[in-house]
Amino acid sequence: MPTHETIRAAVTGPVRVHLDGHTGLVNVTVDPDAVSATVSIYTQEADGPSTHAVTSTTHRTVTHGCGHILQVGIPAAQHDFSRTISGLNSTSVHNVIGPGVTINGSVIMSGGVITDGRPDAEDGTPIEIEMTLPTGSSLTLTGGGPDLKVEGTLAELNVEATNSSILCGPVGSAVVTIVSGRIDIDEVFTSARLSTVNGPIEVAQYSGHELSASSVNGSLSLTATDRASGRADLTTVNGSITTRKAEHLQITASTVHGSIFRR
Repeated sequence: MPTHETIRAAVTGPVRVHLDGHTGLVNVTVDPDAVSATVSIYTQEADGPSTHAVTSTTHRTVTHGCGHILQVGIPAAQHDFSRTISGLNSTSVHNVIGPGVTINGSVIMSGGVITDGRPDAEDGTPIEIEMTLPTGSSLTLTGGGPDLKVEGTLAELNVEATNSSILCGPVGSAVVTIVSGRIDIDEVFTSARLSTVNGPIEVAQYSGHELSASSVNGSLSLTATDRASGRADLTTVNGSITTRKAEHLQITASTVHGSIFRR
């Protein structure tokens, strides 16, 4: 049987959800008919480290200024296992518990061996999130490697994570910093600062007044609307840069290994 916990904000109306933790997929729906924010956390594990993390999740609703914040903290799944890790000079590792253990340059994260930036699948099932937010809500996401998908319009999006892919609908403003993964946003209304080391960035419609997008290994794509104004700084090392309908903007575009297209 799957393990499931549901959290409901202690207030009605829009909130800022601050979700911190090591999770898998985070699905967010902004629903005009939603009265209060709900966050459902689940894993397919019936018993194990991911189950304990789900049932140990903490939350509280606080008032900040004129708004409300729903804080949700998901602890890292704590694995206790004995196994021999190949490729480490035949070193046997026993009873490794918790994140942050480093052995000969390989990292044990939440009890699992990191391979190409992702944990081994055998070391526990992922924790997934289903979130429903009232119109006007915002989201702050921090932690390990969650993939984020947002349907509907967010007031603000803030993400600071390691290995994540961001697929977001329209957003008022966005600040996204990830190490590895793509960033796709349907529309930005005011401003955005977007950064990834390995992955492409695309803003399908830009209507704001200030934007910066940077990648080391990835292409950049920006399509402006008539409402857009001001500066847009686009920088990559390995990848192309494409701007569309952006002649009325002050565009700074720079790439070392790639082409720049203005369409």
